[in-house]
Amino acid sequence: MKLKLILLIIILAISGVGIAIYAVFFISPYLSPSQNGPEIN
Repeated sequence: MKLKLILLIIILAISGVGIAIYAVFFISPYLSPSQNGPEIN
């Protein structure tokens, strides 16, 4: 039972980091238009 809880926490942590990186990639070009952000065509 404890192992399942630990696995769930690890999965949530990994997905949270993934969402954060994804958000940074999409938001950073809008926050800093003076710098060259990733070109999204």
